[in-house]
Formats: sequence, structure tokens, C-alpha cells
Amino acid sequence: MNNILLTRFPLPYNNIGSWTKRFTKLLQRKPFLFDYVICPEPSKKINNINYDFISETLLLKKFQKLFLGYRYLPYMQKILSHKSNINNIYIIDDYNMLFELNEYLKKKKCRDKYNIFFFIHGFSYFFGNYNRKKFYNSLDYIIFLTRGSYEFELSKVHKMSAEASIIHNGIDSSIFFKLTNKDKTYMRKKYNLEVEKNIFLWAANERPKKGLKIIEKAWLNSNLYKNKNYELLIVGTNEVK
Repeated sequence: MNNILLTRFPLPYNNIGSWTKRFTKLLQRKPFLFDYVICPEPSKKINNINYDFISETLLLKKFQKLFLGYRYLPYMQKILSHKSNINNIYIIDDYNMLFELNEYLKKKKCRDKYNIFFFIHGFSYFFGNYNRKKFYNSLDYIIFLTRGSYEFELSKVHKMSAEASIIHNGIDSSIFFKLTNKDKTYMRKKYNLEVEKNIFLWAANERPKKGLKIIEKAWLNSNLYKNKNYELLIVGTNEVK
């Protein structure tokens, strides 16, 4: 059996990311979890991982932009080079790669030899009916982050054609842990936060898809904004408020 992780991001990934950090930690602790990791070459490799690197030249990237059906062709070709009786392929939050992989395997008349596991790392892609049907017909197993995400998708499809499960984001307990009331008071004073106030925290980078502008608008139009006992704390942006 082959368990193959397929990603267009190098792992470990050194830039801002969510699931890339999650899977970097996972692979560092369990390097033999996958038989192969197919990805671009990272600047520093994780020990004991069987990598199969993709070399994406500038010419190849231009070609892929012109011919969208060949965007992930080098990845697809690598997949077929690791044939086994049972092949499990894992894709994280990249539905374009999913669509192309499904079509590629069908053209090669070997789709039935592969199980595709897809991690949806947000709430929903909010597909229309056509793309939603295409999405679920392209995968065999889907993993959601939250029950809310699963139930939302279920309300749209009514009956899922794929087997579904829920795996929440892990937490590094050496960084994130519960504070005592005494520690909370100390930290609030350290960062000039009023001890008695209720603090709402928004933590993410400022890319438009993260929704910071929506949060700001909702906050300014809420009754909490006018209440001096509440404060919104924004972390993850250099934008001056």
C-alpha cells in the first residue's frame, strides 16, 4: 500500500501558513506517516521522509497558466511512478489539484486503483451546484476541521457521496496553555490591557480572504463597540488602526 501526500507547497514551509505549519509539525514527529511526499523541494528537509520533488521552472509555470488542464501535470506523473495495489493520495485544501488528479487518473484508466483523501481546511468553498457535485464526485474521503463545517456542507448536498470525518486542528501545548487568573492579570497589565474588560481576539494575517474588513465592519456596527467594557484585539497585521 502507498500513502502519498501531494502538495504544491514545500514541506517544511517557512512562510505564513496554517495547514502547512500543522503538517510540518506532524511530519517532524511522524516522518514515516506517508510513504512518499510529493512537493517542491524545501530549503531544509525533514529527516527520514521519502520525498519526490517537483521542479517548477518559470517556463513550466507560464505553460501551466496558459493550459489550466496541465497545471499539475508534473505532480500527476509522479503519482503514476509510485504504483501499488492500493494507493491512498492525500490532498490538502487544493480543489483545483483534486479536480485535475481525478480527471487525469480517469484518462489513464486507473481511477479505481486510487483512494483520494481531501482535507478541507476552511469552512466551505461555497460552490454552486455544478462545482459542488464535481467536487464530491472527485474524492473518496473528506476530512473537515469542525462539525459546523461538516453540517453546513451536509445541508447543501443532503447525502454525501464520500465518507466524511472530522479532525480538529491540533494545538501545541508548549505554546498554548491555560493560564491561572493570576497569570491572566499579569499578562493583561504587561500588554496594557484593562483587567476588567472583556477581550475579543482576532488572530490571522491580513489577506482579504481572512475577512478582517468584515470583522471590523461588524464590530463597528455592534453594540459591543459602544460598550466600554468590551474591546477587540487584532493580532497578525501591521496595519495601523
